[in-house]
This record gives sequence, structure tokens and C-alpha cells, in this order.
Amino acid sequence: MPKRMPKPRTETLPPAAVRLLGKKPDTMIADQFEIPVLAIRTARRTRKIPPALRLEWTAEQIGLLGTMSDYKAAAALGIVHAAVYKKRLKLGIPPHGLNTAQARHKWTKRELALLGKISDAEMARRVGLDQGTVHSKRMIEGIPSMRSSPARTQRQLTPAEVALLGKFPDRIVADEIGMVRHAVEEQRRVRGIPAW
Repeated sequence: MPKRMPKPRTETLPPAAVRLLGKKPDTMIADQFEIPVLAIRTARRTRKIPPALRLEWTAEQIGLLGTMSDYKAAAALGIVHAAVYKKRLKLGIPPHGLNTAQARHKWTKRELALLGKISDAEMARRVGLDQGTVHSKRMIEGIPSMRSSPARTQRQLTPAEVALLGKFPDRIVADEIGMVRHAVEEQRRVRGIPAW
């Protein structure tokens, strides 16, 4: 008979700390109750509570942005990676860890004009950089991707395209009709069609 896996040991949190899970960043709860951040994070995840999004950034927290990867900064601050990424982009702070070639690349006016007009992959091939670097530059410049053009996000669907909604996953329908997934999802919701 196979052995049962032991349940992971979880630290018992004070009820006041449990009430704050997902409402305050994990690091703040850990500091307030003098409990390891890992114990707070584990308790939150065990209860399937999403992490809190930080709404007010201090100068010290902003100072971390770009000095380490967004994932490491998120872990240090006890918030989700997306919150760190969005704040860094909003402030125009370049990502941490560009290699020497990427850091030395001087973007020409012609290259900047092409951002968002051709795919990031094609742009990367043309300028000799990796796709992630091109994507980061486009985001820092506030340029939407070629994929988010009105033709891919805001067009009327044909009756044949509408017939596909809800019959297949949104991402499959999006690929089939040449739209982005979130636009297909919105078209389906507006029509009251349940997801596949």
C-alpha cells in the first residue's frame, strides 16, 4: 500500500492576521505580527486568497524598481508581479538585467517609428535584439502592439464568426478569426454567450 504524503506544516496565524490576508501586502502583515513572510504567503495561498495590490507606493519601494527583476521585487514587496511591472512601466523605469548589447543599442527614429507597426519578433530580427527587449522598449514608449490594432480588437463579427463563440475556447476562436483573445471574450460576453 502506498504511503500517504504528510500534510505540509502550516504555522497557525492569529485571527487578526488571517483577516488581513489579501487586504494588505504579505510583507506588511509579516512585519506587523512578527511572522515570517513565507508563513503569511503560505496561509494566504492555502486559503486561495489572491495577494493584495499595493495602491500607495513609497519612495523606498519605487527605488527597488529596475534594480532587480520584477519577480524578485514583487516577492520582496509581497505583491503580485503584474503590479510591479505596471508601476515600473508607468514610471518609465527600464527593466533590470539588460545584457551589454541591449543596453548599448541606441534606438533610431526609424526604428522607434516601426514599433507597434510590425510584430515584436520581426522588429527584433531587424535590429538584432531579442523579442523581450523590443517588447519592453515598446511598452516603455507606450506604444500598443500590432496585435491590439482596431482590426484585431474592435470590429464587427460576421454571422459565421458569431456562430463560433462559446463553441470553442476563446483563444482558439481568436486565432481562427484573427482577433485577440480578450476581444473575442468581450464579444461573447456582450452577446450573453457562456464560455466553452
